[in-house]
Amino acid sequence: MKSETLEINEPSCPRTANRPSEFPEIAGSAENTIAIPPGACLLCGSSEISWIQRIKGYTIVDCRRCGLRYLRDRIGEDAVMRYYREAYFHPGVDPSSGYEDYFLIRKEREKTFRLYLSKVLPHLRRFENVLDIGCGAGYFLSVADRRFTRVFGIDVSPEALSRVNIACELRCGEFRSGLYPAGFADVIMLCDVIEHVYHLREFLGEAARVLHPDGVLCLVTPNRTSVLGRISGRRNISYKLPEHVSFFDPQSIARALGEAGLEIIDRHSCGQYATVDYVARRLGAAVFKKRNVLPLPGFIRRRTFYVNTGSMLILARRRSGEQTTA
Repeated sequence: MKSETLEINEPSCPRTANRPSEFPEIAGSAENTIAIPPGACLLCGSSEISWIQRIKGYTIVDCRRCGLRYLRDRIGEDAVMRYYREAYFHPGVDPSSGYEDYFLIRKEREKTFRLYLSKVLPHLRRFENVLDIGCGAGYFLSVADRRFTRVFGIDVSPEALSRVNIACELRCGEFRSGLYPAGFADVIMLCDVIEHVYHLREFLGEAARVLHPDGVLCLVTPNRTSVLGRISGRRNISYKLPEHVSFFDPQSIARALGEAGLEIIDRHSCGQYATVDYVARRLGAAVFKKRNVLPLPGFIRRRTFYVNTGSMLILARRRSGEQTTA
């Protein structure tokens, strides 16, 4: 069954089939975006740093004021948006960037999302609307569709959205102020998204506004202080540069959520289901810059298993009594 697209700024308008050319793109950026000086912290805006290192030709620093580790020499937002729209799922020369095989791992991703959703469900009181920000090809939407009344997705890639295979409501573009009503979503999914965001406070503040007072925001992001992160050091696979611009630990993600009026209600160390072949190629690309580093027979390479990468699965909701603007 084909998914459907929701016309911008007209929540009740007729919907059409999801051919890529028919996805309306969201023009412009959030009106209330606060300008962050080039090279400044993406969370607090400070330019004071307490640690600096060059990795893959880029400068990674720690903010002295708030502790966030971030990419200082970021590429322009227009350029990075073009990359997400046109090349993210076809990284080509550098196999350690993007998702070269994203469209081949639906089964493993859906199994992973069923695990994530099982952590969310015990905290819910309503099962009406789900919003997946950075929904890609709709793998989480397919899982959530069986549990919730309506599912909504937004992504900057028209190609990814064209692969969504359920009936749902989609937008093509960046998540920004005013796209969804206040208190609209019972669940907001942010899986491997927040580390890409250039305007953290505005992004999370808008997510908090859209979240229902009894709803749950589910956020998954790499933990730079995990065992894997500490062991791999400069070769940490979460240093996907320049697409990742923030590198969180438990303290910095809690601060970012707290400043948006959200409080953490549960957290887990997590990973994903993957084939032996997928893990071998991703590690080979990140560490050795080669795809095929393990000459294994096909029946082994196709085996699926769960690997805990040490990422953080954070569940948060609006603080009691927190007021948000519609």
